[in-house]
Amino acid sequence: MVPRQIAFLVFAFSLSALVNGAEAEVCFTSAEALLEEVDERDSKAIVIRLWKDHSCWGSVLSEVASAEPAWLHVAERLKPGADAGASLALRHAIARALPHSPEAVLALIDKGFSLESVCTTPFLEEPLEIVVRYLERTEAALKTVSPAISHREECLEKISTARTKLSAQFLKENPDSAILE
Repeated sequence: MVPRQIAFLVFAFSLSALVNGAEAEVCFTSAEALLEEVDERDSKAIVIRLWKDHSCWGSVLSEVASAEPAWLHVAERLKPGADAGASLALRHAIARALPHSPEAVLALIDKGFSLESVCTTPFLEEPLEIVVRYLERTEAALKTVSPAISHREECLEKISTARTKLSAQFLKENPDSAILE
């Protein structure tokens, strides 16, 4: 399978889970219960178990994307056991959490998540307008964080640069659009 096909499959599972997350059967009772399971077994075994049940894995990703502190901790604890596809899905969920709780998400950089994987667009096939809206929300959220917070400035620069570039591309492709003005 080529990397683009793998990325598409990860995206499809992630999107399906995010869209249908409320309907998905939950295979854990709480973040705390999942963390206890990680304490008892190794994270790779837990990731494999969750990954095999797509609705369960999707529920975990949705919870991580909510930016609740306990779920951010779950992502941090699961990351070492995640292979390529699961790792990409976790990174995208963390990036989706960024506009909701920027300070908590920035704290995960260098704890299993890189600046490049957190401060990016967590979309593979979304319409450009959705990506730009995400970048606008994320940029606004990052501006509320103290400049003294580690990685804030570098992340804000990456997000602002991407927003400027993609906004210009959107307006070029949609010259009659007043949506981004």
